Amino acid sequence: MTSIELSDSARLRLHPLRITRFGDEHYSVIRRGGRREVATRAVGVEALRRFQAGDSIGETRRWLAERFETRPEAVKLEPLIQVLLGADLVARLDGVAIETPRVGVQDLVRFHLRFETLPRLVRATRRLPLPIARPLLRRLFGQMLEAPCRRKVRRAGASFERIFPGAAPGRRGAFEREYFDHLVWNVVDLEALRNRPLEQIEGWLDAFVRLEGVEVFEWARRQGRGVLLSGFHFSSNRLLPVALMRRGYSLLSMGAISIGWGAQATKNQLASWCEARPSYGALELVENLDLGSVNRLVEALRQGGTVLTMPDVYSLSTFEDSSVAERARYFGIVRSRFPRATLPVRFFDHWIDVNPWGGWLAAVSRPVVLPVLIERTERHLVCRFGEPLDPPEESGSKARMNKMTEKLFERLQAEVERCPAQWFGWHNLDKLNPRPVLATGREESTDLGEDLVVQPSFPKDQNGKEVKRDERTGSGHRGRGAG
Repeated sequence: MTSIELSDSARLRLHPLRITRFGDEHYSVIRRGGRREVATRAVGVEALRRFQAGDSIGETRRWLAERFETRPEAVKLEPLIQVLLGADLVARLDGVAIETPRVGVQDLVRFHLRFETLPRLVRATRRLPLPIARPLLRRLFGQMLEAPCRRKVRRAGASFERIFPGAAPGRRGAFEREYFDHLVWNVVDLEALRNRPLEQIEGWLDAFVRLEGVEVFEWARRQGRGVLLSGFHFSSNRLLPVALMRRGYSLLSMGAISIGWGAQATKNQLASWCEARPSYGALELVENLDLGSVNRLVEALRQGGTVLTMPDVYSLSTFEDSSVAERARYFGIVRSRFPRATLPVRFFDHWIDVNPWGGWLAAVSRPVVLPVLIERTERHLVCRFGEPLDPPEESGSKARMNKMTEKLFERLQAEVERCPAQWFGWHNLDKLNPRPVLATGREESTDLGEDLVVQPSFPKDQNGKEVKRDERTGSGHRGRGAG
Protein backbone atom coordinates (compact mmCIF):
# COMPACT_ATOMS: atom_id res chain seq x y z
CA MET A 1 0.00 0.00 0.00
CA THR A 2 1.27 3.49 -0.82
CA SER A 3 2.03 5.90 1.98
CA ILE A 4 -0.69 8.29 3.16
CA GLU A 5 -0.65 11.85 4.44
CA LEU A 6 -3.24 12.91 7.00
CA SER A 7 -3.56 16.13 8.91
CA ASP A 8 -3.48 16.15 12.71
CA SER A 9 -7.12 17.26 12.73
CA ALA A 10 -8.30 14.11 10.92
CA ARG A 11 -10.44 11.67 12.90
CA LEU A 12 -10.94 7.97 12.41
CA ARG A 13 -14.04 6.03 13.27
CA LEU A 14 -13.24 2.34 13.64
CA HIS A 15 -15.46 -0.67 13.14
CA PRO A 16 -16.18 -2.75 16.28
CA LEU A 17 -12.90 -4.52 17.06
CA ARG A 18 -11.73 -7.61 18.88
CA ILE A 19 -8.35 -7.04 20.56
CA THR A 20 -6.51 -9.99 22.11
CA ARG A 21 -3.11 -10.10 23.76
CA PHE A 22 -0.59 -12.81 22.85
CA GLY A 23 3.13 -13.46 23.17
CA ASP A 24 5.49 -10.75 24.40
CA GLU A 25 3.19 -7.73 24.70
CA HIS A 26 1.73 -8.24 21.22
CA TYR A 27 -1.94 -7.78 20.40
CA SER A 28 -4.15 -9.21 17.69
CA VAL A 29 -6.70 -6.79 16.20
CA ILE A 30 -9.55 -7.78 13.91
CA ARG A 31 -12.92 -6.35 12.95
CA ARG A 32 -15.80 -8.28 14.47
CA GLY A 33 -17.12 -10.40 11.64
CA GLY A 34 -14.07 -9.58 9.53
CA ARG A 35 -11.33 -11.81 8.21
CA ARG A 36 -8.18 -9.67 8.12
CA GLU A 37 -6.18 -9.80 11.32
CA VAL A 38 -3.30 -7.48 12.19
CA ALA A 39 -0.81 -7.35 15.06
CA THR A 40 0.37 -4.40 17.13
CA ARG A 41 1.97 -3.57 20.46
CA ALA A 42 0.62 -1.89 23.59
CA VAL A 43 1.26 1.57 22.12
CA GLY A 44 -0.83 0.63 19.08
CA VAL A 45 -3.69 -0.52 21.28
CA GLU A 46 -3.52 2.76 23.20
CA ALA A 47 -3.82 4.62 19.89
CA LEU A 48 -6.84 2.53 18.91
CA ARG A 49 -8.51 3.33 22.21
CA ARG A 50 -7.97 7.05 21.62
CA PHE A 51 -9.43 6.80 18.10
CA GLN A 52 -12.44 4.92 19.49
CA ALA A 53 -12.90 7.69 22.07
CA GLY A 54 -13.11 10.26 19.26
CA ASP A 55 -9.65 11.85 19.50
CA SER A 56 -8.09 13.26 16.35
CA ILE A 57 -4.74 12.07 15.01
CA GLY A 58 -3.00 15.07 16.53
CA GLU A 59 -4.70 14.62 19.92
CA THR A 60 -3.77 10.95 19.89
CA ARG A 61 -0.19 11.77 18.97
CA ARG A 62 0.16 14.25 21.84
CA TRP A 63 -1.53 11.93 24.33
CA LEU A 64 0.82 9.07 23.41
CA ALA A 65 3.84 11.36 23.62
CA GLU A 66 2.90 12.35 27.14
CA ARG A 67 1.96 8.79 28.08
CA PHE A 68 5.29 7.34 26.92
CA GLU A 69 7.40 10.41 27.74
CA THR A 70 8.61 11.33 24.28
CA ARG A 71 8.24 14.16 21.76
CA PRO A 72 4.98 14.32 19.71
CA GLU A 73 6.89 14.37 16.43
CA ALA A 74 8.53 11.07 17.45
CA VAL A 75 5.12 9.34 17.53
CA LYS A 76 4.60 7.96 14.02
CA LEU A 77 0.96 6.96 13.60
CA GLU A 78 1.03 6.71 9.81
CA PRO A 79 2.20 3.06 9.65
CA LEU A 80 -0.55 2.01 12.06
CA ILE A 81 -3.26 3.93 10.19
CA GLN A 82 -2.03 2.48 6.90
CA VAL A 83 -2.38 -1.04 8.28
CA LEU A 84 -5.84 -0.27 9.71
CA LEU A 85 -7.06 0.95 6.33
CA GLY A 86 -5.58 -2.05 4.55
CA ALA A 87 -7.28 -4.45 6.96
CA ASP A 88 -10.72 -2.84 6.55
CA LEU A 89 -10.82 -1.69 10.18
CA VAL A 90 -11.67 1.98 9.47
CA ALA A 91 -15.36 2.81 8.95
CA ARG A 92 -15.09 6.59 8.43
CA LEU A 93 -12.24 9.03 7.91
CA ASP A 94 -13.05 12.68 8.67
CA GLY A 95 -16.73 11.88 8.37
CA VAL A 96 -16.37 10.23 4.97
CA ALA A 97 -17.39 6.58 4.76
CA ILE A 98 -14.63 4.15 3.81
CA GLU A 99 -15.72 1.35 1.50
CA THR A 100 -15.21 -1.94 3.33
CA PRO A 101 -16.75 -5.41 2.91
CA ARG A 102 -20.20 -5.78 4.40
CA VAL A 103 -20.41 -8.07 7.43
CA GLY A 104 -23.42 -10.38 7.32
CA VAL A 105 -24.92 -12.97 9.66
CA GLN A 106 -22.82 -15.79 8.16
CA ASP A 107 -19.68 -13.71 8.67
CA LEU A 108 -20.54 -13.15 12.33
CA VAL A 109 -21.24 -16.85 12.87
CA ARG A 110 -17.95 -17.79 11.20
CA PHE A 111 -16.12 -15.17 13.23
CA HIS A 112 -17.58 -16.38 16.51
CA LEU A 113 -16.66 -19.97 15.66
CA ARG A 114 -13.05 -19.11 14.77
CA PHE A 115 -12.25 -16.57 17.48
CA GLU A 116 -14.52 -17.53 20.34
CA THR A 117 -15.78 -21.13 20.22
CA LEU A 118 -12.73 -22.93 18.81
CA PRO A 119 -10.18 -21.18 21.09
CA ARG A 120 -12.30 -22.14 24.12
CA LEU A 121 -12.36 -25.74 22.92
CA VAL A 122 -8.58 -25.63 22.43
CA ARG A 123 -8.03 -24.44 25.99
CA ALA A 124 -10.29 -27.19 27.31
CA THR A 125 -8.63 -29.84 25.14
CA ARG A 126 -5.15 -28.95 26.41
CA ARG A 127 -6.21 -30.22 29.84
CA LEU A 128 -6.84 -33.71 28.49
CA PRO A 129 -4.16 -36.44 28.49
CA LEU A 130 -1.75 -36.00 25.58
CA PRO A 131 -2.78 -39.14 23.61
CA ILE A 132 -6.37 -37.86 23.60
CA ALA A 133 -5.57 -34.17 23.21
CA ARG A 134 -3.33 -34.40 20.13
CA PRO A 135 -5.85 -35.76 17.59
CA LEU A 136 -8.54 -33.44 18.93
CA LEU A 137 -6.23 -30.43 18.66
CA ARG A 138 -5.43 -31.46 15.09
CA ARG A 139 -9.10 -31.18 14.21
CA LEU A 140 -9.58 -27.88 16.05
CA PHE A 141 -6.51 -26.18 14.63
CA GLY A 142 -7.35 -27.57 11.21
CA GLN A 143 -10.61 -25.60 11.33
CA MET A 144 -8.97 -22.51 12.84
CA LEU A 145 -6.13 -22.38 10.28
CA GLU A 146 -7.99 -23.38 7.14
CA ALA A 147 -8.94 -19.82 6.13
CA PRO A 148 -5.73 -18.05 7.28
CA CYS A 149 -3.53 -20.63 5.51
CA ARG A 150 -5.53 -20.89 2.29
CA ARG A 151 -3.46 -18.36 0.36
CA LYS A 152 -0.18 -19.76 1.72
CA VAL A 153 -1.14 -23.30 0.67
CA ARG A 154 -2.12 -22.14 -2.81
CA ARG A 155 1.22 -20.36 -3.20
CA ALA A 156 2.94 -23.59 -2.16
CA GLY A 157 0.96 -25.56 -4.72
CA ALA A 158 1.78 -23.05 -7.46
CA SER A 159 5.50 -23.25 -6.62
CA PHE A 160 5.37 -27.05 -6.59
CA GLU A 161 3.68 -27.06 -9.99
CA ARG A 162 6.24 -24.58 -11.30
CA ILE A 163 9.19 -26.74 -10.25
CA PHE A 164 7.46 -29.92 -11.48
CA PRO A 165 5.34 -28.82 -14.48
CA GLY A 166 3.07 -31.26 -16.22
CA ALA A 167 1.34 -32.72 -13.17
CA ALA A 168 -2.44 -32.86 -13.43
CA PRO A 169 -4.46 -30.44 -11.25
CA GLY A 170 -5.53 -33.34 -9.05
CA ARG A 171 -1.89 -34.10 -8.22
CA ARG A 172 -1.34 -30.52 -7.13
CA GLY A 173 -4.46 -30.75 -5.00
CA ALA A 174 -3.09 -33.85 -3.23
CA PHE A 175 0.15 -32.00 -2.54
CA GLU A 176 -1.70 -28.96 -1.15
CA ARG A 177 -3.80 -31.13 1.19
CA GLU A 178 -0.74 -32.84 2.62
CA TYR A 179 1.16 -29.55 2.84
CA PHE A 180 -1.66 -28.05 4.91
CA ASP A 181 -1.73 -31.19 7.05
CA HIS A 182 1.94 -30.71 7.94
CA LEU A 183 1.42 -27.00 8.60
CA VAL A 184 -1.27 -27.83 11.13
CA TRP A 185 0.73 -30.59 12.83
CA ASN A 186 3.65 -28.19 13.14
CA VAL A 187 1.40 -26.00 15.30
CA VAL A 188 -0.19 -28.86 17.21
CA ASP A 189 3.17 -30.41 18.15
CA LEU A 190 3.94 -27.35 20.27
CA GLU A 191 0.46 -26.33 21.36
CA ALA A 192 -0.24 -29.81 22.76
CA LEU A 193 2.77 -29.39 25.07
CA ARG A 194 1.96 -25.89 26.27
CA ASN A 195 1.62 -25.49 30.07
CA ARG A 196 2.05 -29.21 30.70
CA PRO A 197 4.22 -30.63 33.48
CA LEU A 198 7.75 -31.45 32.39
CA GLU A 199 7.19 -35.14 33.14
CA GLN A 200 4.37 -35.33 30.57
CA ILE A 201 6.43 -33.47 27.95
CA GLU A 202 9.41 -35.78 28.51
CA GLY A 203 7.19 -38.84 28.28
CA TRP A 204 5.84 -37.79 24.90
CA LEU A 205 9.26 -36.79 23.55
CA ASP A 206 10.77 -40.08 24.69
CA ALA A 207 8.02 -42.08 23.00
CA PHE A 208 7.60 -40.19 19.73
CA VAL A 209 10.77 -38.22 18.92
CA ARG A 210 13.64 -40.36 17.68
CA LEU A 211 17.21 -39.35 16.89
CA GLU A 212 19.06 -41.03 14.01
CA GLY A 213 22.73 -40.55 13.17
CA VAL A 214 23.75 -39.32 16.62
CA GLU A 215 27.09 -41.07 16.15
CA VAL A 216 27.83 -38.69 13.25
CA PHE A 217 27.08 -35.71 15.48
CA GLU A 218 29.33 -37.15 18.21
CA TRP A 219 32.14 -37.60 15.69
CA ALA A 220 31.71 -34.00 14.52
CA ARG A 221 31.93 -32.70 18.08
CA ARG A 222 35.17 -34.61 18.70
CA GLN A 223 36.90 -32.76 15.85
CA GLY A 224 37.16 -29.66 18.06
CA ARG A 225 36.32 -27.25 15.22
CA GLY A 226 32.76 -26.50 16.28
CA VAL A 227 29.64 -27.96 14.65
CA LEU A 228 27.30 -26.00 12.40
CA LEU A 229 23.99 -27.85 12.28
CA SER A 230 22.27 -26.81 9.06
CA GLY A 231 18.65 -27.45 9.79
CA PHE A 232 16.01 -27.35 7.10
CA HIS A 233 12.39 -26.30 7.54
CA PHE A 234 10.80 -29.74 7.62
CA SER A 235 7.89 -30.67 9.89
CA SER A 236 8.35 -29.65 13.53
CA ASN A 237 11.77 -28.03 13.14
CA ARG A 238 11.22 -26.01 16.34
CA LEU A 239 11.55 -29.25 18.31
CA LEU A 240 15.11 -29.76 17.00
CA PRO A 241 16.91 -27.76 19.72
CA VAL A 242 14.70 -29.26 22.44
CA ALA A 243 15.47 -32.80 21.30
CA LEU A 244 19.21 -32.03 21.44
CA MET A 245 19.28 -30.23 24.79
CA ARG A 246 17.46 -33.18 26.39
CA ARG A 247 20.38 -35.39 25.30
CA GLY A 248 22.77 -33.12 27.18
CA TYR A 249 23.99 -31.15 24.15
CA SER A 250 24.48 -27.40 24.60
CA LEU A 251 23.91 -25.22 21.56
CA LEU A 252 22.96 -21.83 20.18
CA SER A 253 19.81 -21.90 18.09
CA MET A 254 18.97 -19.27 15.49
CA GLY A 255 15.56 -18.49 14.14
CA ALA A 256 12.21 -17.01 15.10
CA ILE A 257 10.51 -18.20 18.26
CA SER A 258 6.80 -18.95 18.18
CA ILE A 259 5.34 -15.48 18.61
CA GLY A 260 2.24 -16.98 20.21
CA TRP A 261 4.31 -18.25 23.11
CA GLY A 262 6.52 -15.19 23.35
CA ALA A 263 10.31 -15.07 23.44
CA GLN A 264 10.61 -14.37 27.15
CA ALA A 265 8.07 -17.02 28.11
CA THR A 266 9.93 -19.56 25.96
CA LYS A 267 13.27 -18.66 27.56
CA ASN A 268 11.77 -18.87 31.03
CA GLN A 269 10.35 -22.31 30.32
CA LEU A 270 13.67 -23.58 28.96
CA ALA A 271 15.45 -22.20 32.03
CA SER A 272 13.01 -23.98 34.34
CA TRP A 273 13.60 -27.25 32.48
CA CYS A 274 17.37 -26.93 32.85
CA GLU A 275 16.98 -26.16 36.54
CA ALA A 276 14.79 -29.21 37.06
CA ARG A 277 17.02 -31.46 34.92
CA PRO A 278 20.76 -30.80 35.49
CA SER A 279 21.52 -33.38 32.77
CA TYR A 280 20.02 -31.08 30.12
CA GLY A 281 22.34 -29.06 27.92
CA ALA A 282 22.17 -25.27 27.77
CA LEU A 283 20.10 -23.75 24.96
CA GLU A 284 20.74 -20.14 23.99
CA LEU A 285 18.23 -18.58 21.60
CA VAL A 286 19.52 -16.06 19.05
CA GLU A 287 16.47 -14.19 17.78
CA ASN A 288 17.95 -11.49 15.54
CA LEU A 289 20.77 -11.25 13.04
CA ASP A 290 22.76 -8.18 14.04
CA LEU A 291 26.51 -7.66 14.40
CA GLY A 292 26.50 -8.68 18.05
CA SER A 293 24.69 -11.94 17.26
CA VAL A 294 27.02 -12.70 14.35
CA ASN A 295 30.09 -12.24 16.55
CA ARG A 296 28.53 -14.46 19.20
CA LEU A 297 27.90 -17.27 16.69
CA VAL A 298 31.38 -17.11 15.14
CA GLU A 299 32.97 -17.07 18.58
CA ALA A 300 30.93 -20.08 19.72
CA LEU A 301 31.94 -22.13 16.67
CA ARG A 302 35.62 -21.21 16.94
CA GLN A 303 35.55 -22.33 20.57
CA GLY A 304 34.19 -25.75 19.56
CA GLY A 305 30.53 -25.08 20.29
CA THR A 306 27.41 -26.10 18.36
CA VAL A 307 25.20 -23.70 16.40
CA LEU A 308 21.86 -24.57 14.80
CA THR A 309 20.84 -22.38 11.87
CA MET A 310 18.31 -22.64 9.05
CA PRO A 311 19.99 -21.87 5.69
CA ASP A 312 16.85 -22.36 3.60
CA VAL A 313 14.94 -19.33 4.90
CA TYR A 314 13.74 -16.37 2.87
CA SER A 315 15.42 -13.20 4.12
CA LEU A 316 14.61 -9.56 3.45
CA SER A 317 16.77 -6.81 4.88
CA THR A 318 14.62 -4.19 6.58
CA PHE A 319 17.06 -1.55 5.41
CA GLU A 320 16.28 -2.10 1.72
CA ASP A 321 12.51 -1.73 1.99
CA SER A 322 11.28 1.47 3.61
CA SER A 323 7.85 0.14 4.54
CA VAL A 324 9.32 -3.00 6.10
CA ALA A 325 11.87 -0.85 7.94
CA GLU A 326 9.16 1.39 9.34
CA ARG A 327 7.05 -1.54 10.50
CA ALA A 328 10.11 -3.17 12.07
CA ARG A 329 10.89 0.06 13.93
CA TYR A 330 7.28 0.46 15.03
CA PHE A 331 7.03 -3.08 16.38
CA GLY A 332 10.47 -2.92 17.97
CA ILE A 333 11.87 -5.72 15.79
CA VAL A 334 15.60 -5.84 15.13
CA ARG A 335 16.43 -7.67 11.94
CA SER A 336 19.45 -8.01 9.72
CA ARG A 337 21.31 -4.81 8.90
CA PHE A 338 23.14 -6.60 6.12
CA PRO A 339 22.04 -6.17 2.48
CA ARG A 340 19.75 -8.81 1.12
CA ALA A 341 21.98 -11.34 -0.65
CA THR A 342 20.89 -13.01 -3.87
CA LEU A 343 23.26 -15.86 -4.70
CA PRO A 344 21.90 -17.99 -7.59
CA VAL A 345 21.91 -21.74 -6.82
CA ARG A 346 20.41 -24.74 -8.56
CA PHE A 347 17.19 -26.14 -7.12
CA PHE A 348 15.98 -29.06 -9.22
CA ASP A 349 15.89 -27.62 -12.75
CA HIS A 350 15.58 -24.02 -11.68
CA TRP A 351 17.77 -21.23 -10.44
CA ILE A 352 16.74 -19.52 -7.23
CA ASP A 353 18.30 -16.51 -5.49
CA VAL A 354 19.15 -17.42 -1.91
CA ASN A 355 20.70 -15.82 1.11
CA PRO A 356 24.11 -17.51 1.58
CA TRP A 357 24.07 -16.87 5.32
CA GLY A 358 24.74 -20.51 6.26
CA GLY A 359 27.54 -20.78 3.71
CA TRP A 360 29.11 -17.55 4.96
CA LEU A 361 29.09 -18.70 8.58
CA ALA A 362 30.69 -21.99 7.54
CA ALA A 363 33.33 -20.26 5.39
CA VAL A 364 34.33 -17.82 8.12
CA SER A 365 34.27 -20.20 11.11
CA ARG A 366 35.44 -23.40 9.33
CA PRO A 367 33.38 -25.81 11.51
CA VAL A 368 32.13 -29.29 10.69
CA VAL A 369 28.85 -28.76 8.78
CA LEU A 370 26.11 -31.31 9.42
CA PRO A 371 22.65 -31.26 7.76
CA VAL A 372 19.84 -32.07 10.18
CA LEU A 373 16.06 -32.11 9.95
CA ILE A 374 12.94 -33.55 11.53
CA GLU A 375 10.83 -35.82 9.35
CA ARG A 376 7.29 -36.88 10.21
CA THR A 377 6.51 -40.55 9.71
CA GLU A 378 3.31 -42.44 10.40
CA ARG A 379 4.13 -42.90 14.09
CA HIS A 380 7.16 -40.79 14.97
CA LEU A 381 9.05 -37.58 14.49
CA VAL A 382 12.56 -38.54 13.39
CA CYS A 383 15.41 -36.10 14.01
CA ARG A 384 17.97 -37.21 11.43
CA PHE A 385 21.60 -36.15 11.08
CA GLY A 386 23.08 -36.37 7.59
CA GLU A 387 26.64 -37.01 6.54
CA PRO A 388 29.03 -34.08 7.06
CA LEU A 389 29.52 -31.83 4.06
CA ASP A 390 33.04 -31.82 2.70
CA PRO A 391 34.76 -28.47 3.35
CA PRO A 392 35.25 -26.43 0.16
CA GLU A 393 38.77 -26.51 -1.27
CA GLU A 394 38.50 -23.01 -2.73
CA SER A 395 40.77 -20.32 -1.33
CA GLY A 396 39.14 -17.13 -0.09
CA SER A 397 36.09 -16.86 2.15
CA LYS A 398 33.77 -15.69 -0.63
CA ALA A 399 34.52 -18.69 -2.86
CA ARG A 400 34.14 -21.03 0.11
CA MET A 401 30.85 -19.34 1.02
CA ASN A 402 29.44 -19.82 -2.49
CA LYS A 403 30.55 -23.45 -2.68
CA MET A 404 29.19 -24.35 0.75
CA THR A 405 25.86 -22.67 -0.07
CA GLU A 406 25.64 -24.78 -3.21
CA LYS A 407 26.35 -27.92 -1.17
CA LEU A 408 23.66 -27.03 1.37
CA PHE A 409 21.02 -26.58 -1.30
CA GLU A 410 22.07 -29.78 -3.05
CA ARG A 411 21.39 -31.56 0.22
CA LEU A 412 18.09 -29.68 0.62
CA GLN A 413 17.03 -30.84 -2.85
CA ALA A 414 17.77 -34.45 -1.94
CA GLU A 415 15.57 -34.15 1.17
CA VAL A 416 12.77 -32.43 -0.74
CA GLU A 417 12.84 -35.32 -3.23
CA ARG A 418 12.18 -37.73 -0.36
CA CYS A 419 9.21 -35.91 1.21
CA PRO A 420 8.29 -32.77 -0.77
CA ALA A 421 5.14 -31.84 1.17
CA GLN A 422 7.04 -31.69 4.46
CA TRP A 423 9.30 -28.82 3.36
CA PHE A 424 7.77 -25.51 4.44
CA GLY A 425 9.72 -23.42 1.93
CA TRP A 426 7.26 -23.93 -0.91
CA HIS A 427 4.97 -21.01 -0.03
CA ASN A 428 7.91 -18.55 -0.11
CA LEU A 429 9.70 -19.99 -3.12
CA ASP A 430 8.24 -17.35 -5.43
CA LYS A 431 10.20 -14.72 -3.48
CA LEU A 432 13.46 -16.39 -4.54
CA ASN A 433 12.92 -15.55 -8.22
CA PRO A 434 12.79 -19.13 -9.58
CA ARG A 435 13.58 -19.45 -13.31
CA PRO A 436 14.32 -22.51 -15.42
CA VAL A 437 17.85 -23.68 -16.08
CA LEU A 438 18.83 -23.77 -19.72
CA ALA A 439 20.47 -26.71 -21.46
CA THR A 440 23.72 -24.76 -21.32
CA GLY A 441 23.45 -24.43 -17.54
CA ARG A 442 23.01 -20.65 -17.86
CA GLU A 443 20.09 -18.73 -16.44
CA GLU A 444 16.99 -18.19 -18.56
CA SER A 445 17.14 -15.46 -21.19
CA THR A 446 14.05 -13.84 -22.65
CA ASP A 447 15.71 -14.04 -26.10
CA LEU A 448 15.71 -17.84 -26.12
CA GLY A 449 12.85 -20.20 -26.76
CA GLU A 450 11.29 -22.73 -24.43
CA ASP A 451 12.89 -25.56 -26.44
CA LEU A 452 16.18 -24.82 -24.66
CA VAL A 453 14.74 -25.38 -21.19
CA VAL A 454 15.78 -28.67 -19.59
CA GLN A 455 12.90 -31.00 -18.75
CA PRO A 456 12.50 -31.21 -14.96
CA SER A 457 13.58 -34.27 -13.01
CA PHE A 458 11.08 -35.84 -10.65
CA PRO A 459 11.61 -37.26 -7.15
CA LYS A 460 12.37 -40.96 -6.81
CA ASP A 461 10.65 -43.53 -4.65
CA GLN A 462 12.37 -45.61 -1.95
CA ASN A 463 13.63 -48.06 -4.58
CA GLY A 464 15.26 -45.33 -6.63
CA LYS A 465 12.59 -45.45 -9.34
CA GLU A 466 11.57 -42.12 -10.85
CA VAL A 467 8.00 -41.10 -10.04
CA LYS A 468 6.29 -40.38 -13.37
CA ARG A 469 4.10 -37.35 -13.91
CA ASP A 470 0.88 -39.35 -14.05
CA GLU A 471 1.81 -41.17 -10.82
CA ARG A 472 2.78 -38.12 -8.85
CA THR A 473 0.75 -37.16 -5.79
CA GLY A 474 3.20 -34.72 -4.27
CA SER A 475 3.30 -36.74 -1.09
CA GLY A 476 5.99 -38.18 1.10
CA HIS A 477 4.65 -39.75 4.29
CA ARG A 478 0.99 -39.16 4.77
CA GLY A 479 1.81 -37.68 8.16
CA ARG A 480 -1.09 -38.41 10.47
CA GLY A 481 1.19 -37.15 13.20
CA ALA A 482 3.36 -38.79 15.79
CA GLY A 483 1.24 -40.10 18.61
